[in-house]
Amino acid sequence: MTLSSRFDLPGQIRSVAAQHPSGPLYATTYGANPLETVVSSVDLSGRVLWQRAYPGTGRPRSRLSPSGTLWLARPTDGGGRALEGILPDGSVDRTVILPCRAGEEVAAFVALGDGFCVSWAGAAPMLLAPGWRPSQVPRVARYSRDGQCLWSTPIDLGPVSHPGMLEVNAETGWEVRTAAPRPPEWVEAARWEPLLVSGDRVAAGFADGRSGVGRTFFLDFVSGALVAVTDPGPSRRNAIAGHGAFLVGTLGYGA
Repeated sequence: MTLSSRFDLPGQIRSVAAQHPSGPLYATTYGANPLETVVSSVDLSGRVLWQRAYPGTGRPRSRLSPSGTLWLARPTDGGGRALEGILPDGSVDRTVILPCRAGEEVAAFVALGDGFCVSWAGAAPMLLAPGWRPSQVPRVARYSRDGQCLWSTPIDLGPVSHPGMLEVNAETGWEVRTAAPRPPEWVEAARWEPLLVSGDRVAAGFADGRSGVGRTFFLDFVSGALVAVTDPGPSRRNAIAGHGAFLVGTLGYGA
């Protein structure tokens, strides 16, 4: 696979995907501002084949399905959330409306053969009407192809800390000590691989937005029941290890 050494796209690139080594590449970026999302199709010479702009969330999310449809999470005109299916020629295949609660945003999603799995977390403050606050209760939900919710499981991150996190303040007598577990100020999806689906299991990562310390939650794919959860730790890399199995990385923070 060869590519032009450099080509320019609008805004900041948030994700790049390709279905085949021969291209094209699909790039999801900010537009003129974070509340505009731009999707571009680029061939291997760097030529832009097509480009589409959509209302943005400040946190563009897209996933390329095995069939070649690029799914993009975006706001709807009525303030809701939708997944837009974009075909290889740039036309829209279909739009799936996802029922959502006030103050929450699509934090991550996986396109499945028969629907979608979605992590929900607090929306960016710039998207909220005056007086509204980001949702404090993240959740994971599974949907059918037409957007019907099959299950929705609330996630309780709980107070978090880590041996490598230190604090010094009046409470510690101005001595350096391991930070005590504290409730998160806000909860967001884990930075890397926030949502994975394999076999009969879902691995969903959430973290304290201030410290980055979080957990990975494992749920039953059919029922949504919580099966297991990791100990708190800094943002980590996760991967699918096999059918219903995952690898969970660790970071030390010096501990």
